[in-house]
Amino acid sequence: MNSAGQGVANFIGGLFGGKQKPAQQQSKATKARNATPRGQEVAAVRAEIRNVKATPASKPRERNLNAKLGGLNSLNRNVNAYLNANDPRMVTIREFIGNSIDYENALSDIETLERTVAEAREALDTALSGIDPSDDYSYEGKSLSELNERLGELNDIDQTTLSETEVETLEAEISALESALSSETAETLSKSEAELAELEGKIDDLEAAASDEALAEALKDMSNPGKNAGTDPDAEIDPEVLEWAKEVLGVGELDGRIDEVRAIREAEETNTDG
Repeated sequence: MNSAGQGVANFIGGLFGGKQKPAQQQSKATKARNATPRGQEVAAVRAEIRNVKATPASKPRERNLNAKLGGLNSLNRNVNAYLNANDPRMVTIREFIGNSIDYENALSDIETLERTVAEAREALDTALSGIDPSDDYSYEGKSLSELNERLGELNDIDQTTLSETEVETLEAEISALESALSSETAETLSKSEAELAELEGKIDDLEAAASDEALAEALKDMSNPGKNAGTDPDAEIDPEVLEWAKEVLGVGELDGRIDEVRAIREAEETNTDG
């Protein structure tokens, strides 16, 4: 089966079978970044997925679902409609897709930063273990803030009250601590901790914007009045409709339109960078 045919098969499977990625695979964001080679043509990505549309034989359950969808059938349009359509019904869904990609990227970035912080922390601890304190101070597990505070305290000591040996010990500690704090390792740790804290401060909002509740609101904006299993335009989205939409879009570990949009964006970014 060629790549386009495989893409159709995969999408149909995702649409009605909820095809899920194997547990051992990377996260969506990490996989997409690693899978996009430099110089890949955007046209090649679009050509593979532009005409993917599920048209399975109708079954009783599917006919019942189709009766509930109304305007939500627009979700079956190809990926170009998600990217370029002027149809107002696609706007909120396009925003949801963007929010989902941002959330997945943030999760991937947090994982990367956590590894970087752990590695830098271990390297700094190794350097600190070689410092001989001038008193009973312990450098084990100290944060950068605590280390800078320690350096300030050492510099404030009145050396005129110390013996020559004590002065030598103190100055050796100050020099070693200054070297550790000005190292590339400490700089990496400081920068990564700051970036991690910033992302962790945003992750709740990003998660909310990519949640089932956010998708349900987007589907309400998109659906026709009188559909979504009720006559009230403000009725809650039918759970079956919500699950169907999640499968079509590829929410979470499922593959769908979110992944197709990501692939095109990654290809565009690669071409721009190249």
